[in-house]
Amino acid sequence: IVGQSGRRVYLASVSTTYLNVADTATDTLTGRIGPFYSNGAADSGVRPFTVNAAETLVYVNMNHFSGFEVGDVATGRKLYSTPVQGFPWQEPTVGVQSHGVALSPDEKEIWVLDSYNRYVHVFDVSGLPARPPVQIADIDVNDPADALNLPKWINFTRDGRYAQVSTGHIISAATRRIVTKLDNTRYYLQVDLQGTEPIGAYSRYGVGYGGVAAP
Repeated sequence: IVGQSGRRVYLASVSTTYLNVADTATDTLTGRIGPFYSNGAADSGVRPFTVNAAETLVYVNMNHFSGFEVGDVATGRKLYSTPVQGFPWQEPTVGVQSHGVALSPDEKEIWVLDSYNRYVHVFDVSGLPARPPVQIADIDVNDPADALNLPKWINFTRDGRYAQVSTGHIISAATRRIVTKLDNTRYYLQVDLQGTEPIGAYSRYGVGYGGVAAP
């Protein structure tokens, strides 16, 4: 993921428990953040992740962990480990239980996926970095027509009104209710038009836009 400033790129691999940071001007590694969760397995590593607009905090999913962790870009330290509460961890059944994490555009919430239970879990992160995340909602995205349609990716529309889940469920961020169901897809991408001309596009990785005005 390229940060909002354009000066840093954040690099993940399932083979490492660190998130690497590179300089886009020199194409060299300048730091790393972590280590994040590991149970000692060879594939303990970073899965989907995201970063806030100020590039001060990163949020990562890890193999063998249901939930997400928070890292400090400046210090390279892990700040919080946040497991999902109230839903069983059953990763061996689905491969990776938490594979999908997104910041709301205002950066007040993190939405994280749960492949085993077919849920989206919502956390209040407005108190970071001083206060830890708080789990505030759980949304059922089970697809009765397809038992293999597991939630794996998530992002938001730029205005923050809707969360888009790879199962095809489109969720109102305000009400937490599913407003429609599309075909399942890993690739949601918003493109804005002015007349017939594209004037902006937004990442599928659920990055934050706090403090960055929408066009």
